[in-house]
Amino acid sequence: MIHFLLIPFFYSIQCSDENWLQKKCEPSCIFQQGTLDSNNLNLFPKNCSSICADLVIDADSNLTENELIPTFKNVKIIFGTIIISRTNLTSLKFLAGLESLECDDIASDPDLNNPKNGLKLYKNFEMTEIGMINWTNTSCSVQIEMYANFSNFNVPNLKNFNSSDPSKHEIYIQYDYFGIISQNYVCFSLEETSNFYGAENVVMSYQNQKYCDHLSSTVFGEKLCKIPENENIKNLEENCQRIFGILKIGPGDENFVYKLKNVTWIYGKLIIENTTLTSIDFLNNLEFVISFNEQCETSSLQFSHNKNLMEIRLPNLKRIFGILKIGPGDEKFVYKLKNVTWIYGQLIVENTNLTSINFLNNLGFVISFDNYWKRSSLQILQNKNLMEIKLPNLKKVLGGYNPFVITGNNGNFANFSKICSEIRHVLYKAPSNVPYVDRQTCEAIQKKNMERVQILEILKVFRNR
Repeated sequence: MIHFLLIPFFYSIQCSDENWLQKKCEPSCIFQQGTLDSNNLNLFPKNCSSICADLVIDADSNLTENELIPTFKNVKIIFGTIIISRTNLTSLKFLAGLESLECDDIASDPDLNNPKNGLKLYKNFEMTEIGMINWTNTSCSVQIEMYANFSNFNVPNLKNFNSSDPSKHEIYIQYDYFGIISQNYVCFSLEETSNFYGAENVVMSYQNQKYCDHLSSTVFGEKLCKIPENENIKNLEENCQRIFGILKIGPGDENFVYKLKNVTWIYGKLIIENTTLTSIDFLNNLEFVISFNEQCETSSLQFSHNKNLMEIRLPNLKRIFGILKIGPGDEKFVYKLKNVTWIYGQLIVENTNLTSINFLNNLGFVISFDNYWKRSSLQILQNKNLMEIKLPNLKKVLGGYNPFVITGNNGNFANFSKICSEIRHVLYKAPSNVPYVDRQTCEAIQKKNMERVQILEILKVFRNR
């Protein structure tokens, strides 16, 4: 029973730049030894609130939690990296006072198989949680291997993911499960969910997980309304700002949708089905709908069989979790995606009459780790009138052997090497098969077009003789 967070089996130590460390700390607050053990524990700068170090604590360190707690009790900021491996530690509560972990100015590589720096925990079989309750700021990617005892993160205040280096923007967190049954899924608190998924620059995978029990009636001071199973909107309290559970709106509920006007977050699902609504114009403040433990089997936001529905307004919706399908008859609703920046799951545009995909100007990421070797995250299929695809801010597409597939559209589409090149130009370090157009790479399309031009030139020469 093993959980993995971020990249398994990547354990090389990435040292911070020495000059960078010297700029950040006084000489007396730099721990040069790297590996902390019982022999050099007395050299650790215990009286410094800010230290510079590439810390390693491992099986050879021979240190207990009781020894580590007084060692780190004054430390609030660490400039560098932390690697903890093969220990018997149950948590990182000895770092409970740590407020900030800052990595050096070397930009993190968006390739999730090659993170350059951060917090790395692996082969700590007794660990149950992170437990750094005051950790608030980081500019580092996080890499944690979790085993059967690991139950929750317990980093409720980690919310600022910033860097002074503008080239180092995204912070990557990916986790995968191997042989885990549902009761062993790691749980996220509502605060952690809000902080991680609400951050503009945190890239997280979407895997089976669950919410931790939440006893408070608020989240960050906003009113939380919990939806009991099989409850509908009629009995929902008014002035809810966040909703926990599956909220269903069905026949006869049309007069109660005003209760959702202040809702910004839904931790669960929103299903609007078989109503007589003509407009969904009561979700103007909704930004996030986050549904765990579904493996993208159903969308977290569902509108179906509303025969009178003419418009959908979601002006502030930023992230979508699940499978988003655009099919025949959906063309007039694509405008609702204009503000979407992230899709955790899949986006499928299939069998439409669209001539242009120009409604995803803000889309930056389509991430689907749970089907990494199975289904493509971004699919544009069988749209016979499609002449152009504009994705000016797309940075990363992850999921499937071919993450971005364009197939069976306008007959001449495979000849449009310019469109293919424009898509590749905005993507960051994309593999050669992204996008994959009618089973061809952009390079192959460009090569065929050049060969075609050469043949036409040769034919032209023969005709003129």
